[in-house]
Amino acid sequence: MDLWPNHINNNNNNIIFPKCKQSSLFKFYNLSNKIISIHDYLSFHMGKLTIHHNNNNNNNTIGLNSSLVTCSLFPIKRLNDYQSIYLNVIEQIYHGYQSEWPMFMVMCQPKQNILLLQSYLNWNNTKLNQIERLFICGSYQNNIKQIKSNRTLTKIKQNKLMFNILLLGIDSISRLSAYRYLTKTMKFLQSINESSIIMNLYNVIGDGTTVNLLGLLTGQLESELPESRKSHMNINKNNLLLNKFNNYTILDNYPWIWKEYTDYGNYVTHYIEDTPKWGTFQHRLCGFGSVNSPTTSYGRPCLIAAHQEENYSGKILGCTMYTHQVLLESLTEFFETYSDRPRFSLTFLSELIHENPAYVKLIDEDLSKLIQRIYYEDLRFNGGNMKASSSSSYPFANTLVVLFSDHGPRMGDARLSVQVDCSLLFNSQTNKLVIGDIVSFIDNPFVFVYYNSVVWENIYLNYYKSSNY
Repeated sequence: MDLWPNHINNNNNNIIFPKCKQSSLFKFYNLSNKIISIHDYLSFHMGKLTIHHNNNNNNNTIGLNSSLVTCSLFPIKRLNDYQSIYLNVIEQIYHGYQSEWPMFMVMCQPKQNILLLQSYLNWNNTKLNQIERLFICGSYQNNIKQIKSNRTLTKIKQNKLMFNILLLGIDSISRLSAYRYLTKTMKFLQSINESSIIMNLYNVIGDGTTVNLLGLLTGQLESELPESRKSHMNINKNNLLLNKFNNYTILDNYPWIWKEYTDYGNYVTHYIEDTPKWGTFQHRLCGFGSVNSPTTSYGRPCLIAAHQEENYSGKILGCTMYTHQVLLESLTEFFETYSDRPRFSLTFLSELIHENPAYVKLIDEDLSKLIQRIYYEDLRFNGGNMKASSSSSYPFANTLVVLFSDHGPRMGDARLSVQVDCSLLFNSQTNKLVIGDIVSFIDNPFVFVYYNSVVWENIYLNYYKSSNY
């Protein structure tokens, strides 16, 4: 009997890139006439614009006359967990421009477009199709809403080390998939085994992203928390209607771990995940209220704005650069911006991987570089007599990293694989090893923990002190 039909034998792990609309607005004037994206032409760091006129690596120059192209900036404002809006546009931004907003969309187009619209001249489809957009989901502290950092810390002793927490999640990657596709990352993690723990047993508490992240972030099962599912909440005239415009929701009062860090140690907090249509706490659950963002830096409004724009303009994020790179840039900027404060970040990558775990190969290089940066900044910061003021040079120093997934692949050809692990048990009556429970490891997510000696000593001492040992 043929257990594997012919069409399944084909290799379906080939990477298929998103379909993006090509534009010739930015391009090199060289022999190959290479088309580049808006991300190659301009970039932002801490909200400051840099226009890359020259490429010193190959002596090519961007063939762009600034008198013919104009770029505008649209600040992004959160209305609620389901809608974002643009504020008043800043016209004709320039090299060195400093944005007051951490999240915004940049639109570049030929100046002729503006003239055509103003003078009602003949419509030029070619010029209008040259519009390019860039979304910046920044995390820096803007000038509009300053964050107070001079709070009185009643629960912390002076001179106590406050290490950073990074929860970096990757959707739908089992432990075996991590070894199979994250080859560079796993190789490096195994090389620093004195500073890392790879959890090889069963790491899941429920079925799906939401239930597992709720357990991770609240310490409780979904069934133990107040009801927040849209389909199960009471909706009648006597109760506040469940809609997208609630000032506060049940989720605001959940015992989130980032609240504990903020209350205990004056931590600044960061939360960003892609695929806003299927948000972890917005798809089945009611989302967070519109009055306050759940964390100091909250990336969802930027991703919502990009999603809304793509309904009219086609795919944007994932075209000029991978979406996971946008999220990792936001994470990095957050750690650099608040280098003088203890930091907590939850960064969750989903869009590229959810349908096929093989796509995580595209993340491997960037993920490996990030883990290596954290590791080597730790070595440099703790290896010498570094002063506290130098923490800005090593923003990732003293960071406890939990690299994890929510579950294994739930769709695609990976589900056809037979992947099990047998636990060996000792039978005292027969004095022999016997096969115990067989666990399906295709559904078992990977979990990796990185720590340095300073962080581990701090955790170890605090644990035993709190346990009265």
